[in-house]
Amino acid sequence: GFLRGEITAVRESTFRSRGKNGDIFWAMFNEPSDVVLRPLTAADQGIVWEMLMYAAHETQDVRHRDNLKAYGEQFGREGDLGLVAVKYGQVAGAAWVRSMSMRDSLRQTSHDDGIPELVIAVLPKFQGQGIGTVMLTSLLDESRKSGRAGVCLSCRADNAAIRLYLKLGFVKIPGSEINNRVGVISV
Repeated sequence: GFLRGEITAVRESTFRSRGKNGDIFWAMFNEPSDVVLRPLTAADQGIVWEMLMYAAHETQDVRHRDNLKAYGEQFGREGDLGLVAVKYGQVAGAAWVRSMSMRDSLRQTSHDDGIPELVIAVLPKFQGQGIGTVMLTSLLDESRKSGRAGVCLSCRADNAAIRLYLKLGFVKIPGSEINNRVGVISV
């Protein structure tokens, strides 16, 4: 199943600047403290695989899983857009959007709508600190600025992050509930 969201604006507590190489960095000065967002790039392929493993609720490497590898392989191709959250010098999470073909996607709806899919994960030791909220609002803002009309995602029906997705304007797509690859309901 899938949730779909309109692109919303980034929080007021975000400061943007350009690094020496032209990359945009976001520093969060209020809540959560000491978090810096930076662009997710092709050089971050290891981070992509690790975060995809957490996003998919897996315990082992997912790069060879046929039903997941399209979400992460060769990150940085045209249309990919993502962020890495760093707290106290450690990677805390990552989020990205990617356009997918129907063949590669877990999505059960038409891909003719041009809506890319979202992957987001925060490492367990950093969860509950607002990092996912900051990453997601910032990524949605950058997605809107790049001309995307929205994004979609799939998550387990019992995922606590559903509250965040609904708060940020995502809506459940009627009839999109499916039994996922591990036998539980996804929305």
